[in-house]
Amino acid sequence: MSDTTPVDIGHGLTAALRLAEGLKEHLCIDDGVPVGLLLTHPCSARGGEAVQDFIPVSPYPYPKEPWKLVARDPITLQPSVRYDCCGLHGFVTNGRWVPA
Repeated sequence: MSDTTPVDIGHGLTAALRLAEGLKEHLCIDDGVPVGLLLTHPCSARGGEAVQDFIPVSPYPYPKEPWKLVARDPITLQPSVRYDCCGLHGFVTNGRWVPA
């Protein structure tokens, strides 16, 4: 997989799309198709350390229902994202982090 350049989405978070690369043979996903979002947030449970997470988006196969990438530019994701580690909860809407 390859990544796009991280974008500042506000409130100390950055987002970068993960694009499929070399998944056609095994998962039938064409190169360049968004399969996830790398979301980096300052985790209060880790003293503000930047923590990066992979948020899977359709069509990436995942044990539970993946998030839906509503728009690629500006990035819009549904449903909301909630971190159990620190309780951070919000939406990625129109390229911005909107606290829940």
